[in-house]
Amino acid sequence: MKIEGLDRLYRKIARLHNIDIKPIIEDATIRVRDEAKMRVPVDTGELQNSIDYNVDISAKGFTGKVFTNKEHGLYVELGTGPKGEASHIGISPEIKPIYSPSGWVYYDTDKQKFIFTNGQPARPFMYPALHDNREKISKFIQEKVQRKIEEASK
Repeated sequence: MKIEGLDRLYRKIARLHNIDIKPIIEDATIRVRDEAKMRVPVDTGELQNSIDYNVDISAKGFTGKVFTNKEHGLYVELGTGPKGEASHIGISPEIKPIYSPSGWVYYDTDKQKFIFTNGQPARPFMYPALHDNREKISKFIQEKVQRKIEEASK
């Protein structure tokens, strides 16, 4: 028995193996990063400007990560103290923060005085940037991968 076109099929399969998915994952990750930058509350712009991304490659595939290296990003995302505990709608359901049950005093060097605070409410920007766009991102990746497959199988 002879199967016609088998060699052509093998060549197409070989081309599929060489499809580079990393740029697609990178584009999707950039979209999430840009959304986080649009959502973050801005005072000086330091936190907004610190939001970045990277794409890791492992045996399991590609992982796009959006992050900030600013410690106060976590406080903005999750809130702090009694105010954070009272108002943390929109944070990831996977995170269970433990909030300080009472306020505290800190020294404000600009104002040259001690200030009492009950913390701040959560103002999530990272989690919603992905969560609220997960269907769009998934569709974007699907369409781009499908296009690459179609191009490779011509």
